[in-house]
Amino acid sequence: MLDDEEAVGEMLSNFAARDVDEPASRDFVDARIANVEARVAEVRGEVAEVRGELAEVRGEVAGIRGEVASLEQRLMTAMHAEMRTMTQWTIGSMVAFVGVLVAVDLIR
Repeated sequence: MLDDEEAVGEMLSNFAARDVDEPASRDFVDARIANVEARVAEVRGEVAEVRGELAEVRGEVAGIRGEVASLEQRLMTAMHAEMRTMTQWTIGSMVAFVGVLVAVDLIR
């Protein structure tokens, strides 16, 4: 309808040539926001699952700590018993050795 091609070209340059050049509609933005919110909700659910799993691991670690403490106590008890036995044998052997030395000295 216009005879001026330059004016027609100028008007057409203001129209979107591709989809990416189109301004976003409110519905499009709302849909994108809804998608982001849904993904955030998914991530929050996954984080909650990970937290639950970490709580389970903490419980297992606490159980292992208890088992290690029990094992440590048993080992310490066994070591003390062995040390007591070794000390008694050493003292007994020394007393016997001194007795033998005294007896040998008395015999001479």
